[in-house]
Amino acid sequence: LISVGCVHGDALAVPSLGLVGQDSNTFRQGSRGRALHSVTFNRGGHTSVDSVDTLAAVRAGRVVAFSAALGSLLQGFDTGVVGGALLFIVPEFGLADKPWVQGLIVVTSTVGSLVGTVMASKLSDTAGRKGALQLASGLFVASSLLLAWSPVVEVLLVGRAIMGVAIGCASSVVPIYIAECAEAKNRGALATVPQLCISSGILLAYAVSLAVTLTTKNAWRLMMGFSLFPALLQAACVTFFLPESPRWLLRRPGPANQAKARAALARLRGVKTVKRPSAAGGGAGAGGAAPTGETNKGVRKAEEELPPALPLAVEAEFAALVAGVQAESAAAAAQVGSGGRGGRPEESSKGGEAAGWAALREPPIRRLVLVCMGLQMFQQCSGINAVVYFTPQTLKLSGVPELFSKFGLGEDAASLLATIFAYAPKIPSLLLAMRLMDADGWGRKTLLKTFVPGMAACLFALAASFSLVNGASSSVLPGALALACLCLYGSFFVLSLGPIPNILTAELFPSRCRSAAMACSLGSQFLFNTVVGLAFPVLRQRFGSAPVFAGFGGVCVLAWFFTERFVPETKGRALEDLAFSASK
Repeated sequence: LISVGCVHGDALAVPSLGLVGQDSNTFRQGSRGRALHSVTFNRGGHTSVDSVDTLAAVRAGRVVAFSAALGSLLQGFDTGVVGGALLFIVPEFGLADKPWVQGLIVVTSTVGSLVGTVMASKLSDTAGRKGALQLASGLFVASSLLLAWSPVVEVLLVGRAIMGVAIGCASSVVPIYIAECAEAKNRGALATVPQLCISSGILLAYAVSLAVTLTTKNAWRLMMGFSLFPALLQAACVTFFLPESPRWLLRRPGPANQAKARAALARLRGVKTVKRPSAAGGGAGAGGAAPTGETNKGVRKAEEELPPALPLAVEAEFAALVAGVQAESAAAAAQVGSGGRGGRPEESSKGGEAAGWAALREPPIRRLVLVCMGLQMFQQCSGINAVVYFTPQTLKLSGVPELFSKFGLGEDAASLLATIFAYAPKIPSLLLAMRLMDADGWGRKTLLKTFVPGMAACLFALAASFSLVNGASSSVLPGALALACLCLYGSFFVLSLGPIPNILTAELFPSRCRSAAMACSLGSQFLFNTVVGLAFPVLRQRFGSAPVFAGFGGVCVLAWFFTERFVPETKGRALEDLAFSASK
């Protein structure tokens, strides 16, 4: 979109983006070791060599992604632990004949997530991505303590509601934060990390539930209170390991924020920061002008954490980010000035462009919001959380305990062990998804079109397994079929509808409305999560499991046609390029 580089003498080089100045030639060579070398031949025939520690950049990206995604681990743990805990909550509080209360226990956290999503939309734009994640960490700790106590159903519901607010806040911010911090070439892989953490959290929840079931009677509070440990870990990681998003900082006014953005980008690309004394009289601000007063202090503080010189590739990427953010703001302001697409003046940013919720009224952006909300609807109506929440009960009904009866396990323990087997394949499947997300010949849309039909086939086969339970003299065959179907269904889900709706939402929108668009998208997810969570136990009790799972399979068929018609591909494109396309 815009060719911008770092000028050294009269040479222009943008090695990280592959952009070359008009009168220069740039060659890049990746060695087998640690460095990526960029040699620029300028007009005078002189050369400058830039060496970027690519392994350090990869490590830094992974540390940041996994630290941010610990909130997703807690989301997965909360989603998975309720399935095992319900095996003991139902008899303790006498809820066997109250399926609506069981559904309420499940979906209370989802309702809280809706609140957290809306709250995070404004909070992450004002307090920053890191500030919103710190608030989510505090809520995770508080709700974990409350769930570990829970003397009555009402306290349990309050604890799960607070946990839901934390989940909504983290779910809104984590995909945006990772997308804004990652390089375009591996953004898809890093953006899949939250889904990896969600699935790992679910698996951890069932492992904890099984361990508690085998060692302690009726200790569901211990199951739920275990989330305190990952909550404390997330709080420490967010505080000490995560820099603020450079793109968020660049949208804030002042040279101090620009200096902080430069320092944050260097840290994200693996440049080792060092404390060095500032020059007498203060450092220079952006464009070489020396800032004064409090601004001067902010610039010096940011620059004191950097080495004397950054790699050319990092400088070039930062220059491109600055230009991209400025171009995005200018284009949006021009649209508002031409009349019709922006919101009310009080809903616009200082540059004049429509921002936040007001920007969602622009027709191109509104269409993309509806596409993302539609994907989230299909994700939930494909039955994933009905499967997750009620997997132990579903496997129990399908005859799976018969498979483990020879090992001396009771029905509850056998169901939890089978659930672990059902979810274990998700982890290698997610690692495969991380490779395919940015691979040649694949991408977001191709993964959806390839694996959503597999989800449908598994759900239809699962429905058939319940019919076999009612007609077979031995329940070993339907139990084995149900377990196999759940294994494959989970694997196909994490390769398609699991991570991709959030990834697309974090990528498609301009930074001025990215948080608001994510709130709408996740609002759709949590809304339909609530509907499915409440409706599933009631529908299963009234119609049986087979028709309900067959209906989920039909939804997957519709999701394939929706993807083919409406979903765009974003693989390998810069966020600023996607934002420019979204504004047209």
